[in-house]
Amino acid sequence: MADIKTKYGTEAQAITITLDSLTNNSSRQSTVIDNTTDLYTDALVQVSINVPAGTALATAVCEVYAYGMVDYTTTPTYPDWTSGIGSDPIDGTDGAVVLPSTTNLTFLGTVACPTNASNAYTYVSRLMAVAPAFGGILPAKWGIVVTNKTGLTLASGCFAHYQGVLLQAV
Repeated sequence: MADIKTKYGTEAQAITITLDSLTNNSSRQSTVIDNTTDLYTDALVQVSINVPAGTALATAVCEVYAYGMVDYTTTPTYPDWTSGIGSDPIDGTDGAVVLPSTTNLTFLGTVACPTNASNAYTYVSRLMAVAPAFGGILPAKWGIVVTNKTGLTLASGCFAHYQGVLLQAV
């Protein structure tokens, strides 16, 4: 009888999301990631945030959310929006998004960014598993949204990566 073991996909796959110069209290969505070919059972996400020198909030963080969808026809249905709520809705592209005060997005975690007023610093998040946020199943198409709550505009060099996770019989 075979054992079922974890198998990892290519490491550090880029998530297309432009976080450089993201202003405080602003959000940015990533381009949708298509899992219909690789069929990963999970994805581990890691976000790197560059905070410039300056006085950040005492509770400085960047919040990371996930979105997923099952309707990916020619007019895909993304979460979080009904007619008349906010502007810049989630559309699966790398772009600004205005989140309402309560959101239907799935919270993945935070990147703590307690900056030193005299030095710029890079903060790297813990690994954030996406599938558990969706009840244990990685959606066929998914992406992330990052909200800057540092009190500062993010510096250049921010990025997000993921690594897919599979199961294999050994």
